[in-house]
Amino acid sequence: MNENNKIKVIRIIFIILFIGVLCTIFEFSSQDATSSRALSRKVTEILVSNDVSIQAKSPQEKEKIIKNLNAKVRKAAHFCIYTVLGMVLMIIFITIKMNGKKRVVISFLIGVVYASSDEIHQIFVPGRGALITDVIIDSSGVLVGIIIVLLISKVYKTIKDKKENRQNIPKCNN
Repeated sequence: MNENNKIKVIRIIFIILFIGVLCTIFEFSSQDATSSRALSRKVTEILVSNDVSIQAKSPQEKEKIIKNLNAKVRKAAHFCIYTVLGMVLMIIFITIKMNGKKRVVISFLIGVVYASSDEIHQIFVPGRGALITDVIIDSSGVLVGIIIVLLISKVYKTIKDKKENRQNIPKCNN
């Protein structure tokens, strides 16, 4: 398989991942408030289940901790899924050889637009609402995803350049 075909395959894979991430976000946002809270509470309970110091507390203290952590888990979930979105967008634009600054801006704008539309969507879901803070958290996640890809690309390019430089060094024959 030649280089162009490999890039096309990678692009197709990441477009499928992009659609999957969008569908996942939409699905989570479509849950009514009760279902959404229940899911994040399960995740929170799993996270605290292995913490001996929390398990040693009274049921009331445990409940207070879980409620407090649950809000953080929900925000972390927003941030993480949008970080993945930012990464996937950047990789798609890398495969179409878009200019570096342009791909960063377009990836970020697509992420912000989707985060905004996601919050608007939640207005129509029972018990849910739109929060500007969620758009900010989501957009921050997109930005972190973009930065991760930029860093990985820089490291990859540095390694690749060093390897090419080593191959171009003339060998001494004694």
